[in-house]
Amino acid sequence: MSEKVLYFDFSAGVAGDMLLGALSDLVESREIIKVAEELDLDANISIADSKDHGIRGKSVSIESNDKTERTLSDIKDMIKNSSLDPKIISNSTEVFQEIAKAEGEIHGKEPNEIHFHEVGAIDSIIDVVGTFSLLNKVNPSKIYASKINLGRGGTIKCAHGKLPNPAPATTKLLKGIPVHSTIEGHETVTPTGSALVKQVVNEFDKLPQMNLKKTGRGIGKKKLPVPDIVTVLLGET
Repeated sequence: MSEKVLYFDFSAGVAGDMLLGALSDLVESREIIKVAEELDLDANISIADSKDHGIRGKSVSIESNDKTERTLSDIKDMIKNSSLDPKIISNSTEVFQEIAKAEGEIHGKEPNEIHFHEVGAIDSIIDVVGTFSLLNKVNPSKIYASKINLGRGGTIKCAHGKLPNPAPATTKLLKGIPVHSTIEGHETVTPTGSALVKQVVNEFDKLPQMNLKKTGRGIGKKKLPVPDIVTVLLGET
């Protein structure tokens, strides 16, 4: 009996909105908008056809006036109090737990003491929960991925000021995951993207033999020397 598998190409890095775009392109779903409604989030979500270096894909933009600074408990409670599928709730809260753990180790604090800034913003919450909602819809038996192109050099602006690129939380979350670097001066991998990849990918640096059924592409927001795209392949083995 054939099984559905996914393969993600992270040759330009990975961020939460790129994963959302790739999966939305794959399944043509309103799941992201449903997630925002279910979590009662004040957000304007746009899922649109876009191009980078002439290659078409889906670009996801999330705008909100909600600038609330949230703790790990705040985010977990928001997700757990929803009526989303238990698997989506479990995976989503685990991702935020891992991010809080990484940030805590960097700043010498317990995970529950961490106050999220960028990661606690509305768009990051939708990135995480939306990704798991879309994966739940596809329901693959296994997920593969390429090694990750980790941009290096320069600095990153954030709530704490300027950080080295890649961000400390990103490298902490990528522990054990194969990376390489061909892009300098750009942040190609975000903490949210790192935590999502760590949670969902079963095997790295391997494209399995498959009967290819469909391809999805998520367009990022960086202007890179290569297409800022995450590509996902849906196939059967």
